[in-house]
Amino acid sequence: MFKKKNLIFTLFIISFIFLTASSVQAQAGGSNSGASIENPIKADTLAELLADILSIIVQIGIPILVIMVIFTGFTFVMARGNEAKITQAKTAIFSVLIGSAIVIGAYAISEAIRNTVNDLQRGTPSASQNSPVGGIFETSD
Repeated sequence: MFKKKNLIFTLFIISFIFLTASSVQAQAGGSNSGASIENPIKADTLAELLADILSIIVQIGIPILVIMVIFTGFTFVMARGNEAKITQAKTAIFSVLIGSAIVIGAYAISEAIRNTVNDLQRGTPSASQNSPVGGIFETSD
């Protein structure tokens, strides 16, 4: 049952992507008639697009994770000492915690990389140069 729902959801997402792409192509007219398509995405680079997508995933994922934690807590309460249901609830809470770690960890890693890249592009000093003990192991030429 669970695999069937995943398959249906995946097929829905894939068909949505293809239908969106074909409607954009149809609006363009398919020829070089001088018409141009405005970029509806506010991101100009791939990095900005990925950051926007990750931000949306986090904004949607966090409330879903909260709902799942509440649901698993409810599952624990409704188990009423039944070992099979308690084991199922433990598995569910473990899965929710792994999922939340992935969502929050992905966001934290992407923010750290983005901030590091921005600092390198601007030429701002790194944290080791700003800290009172920074540069201890560096040799001066």
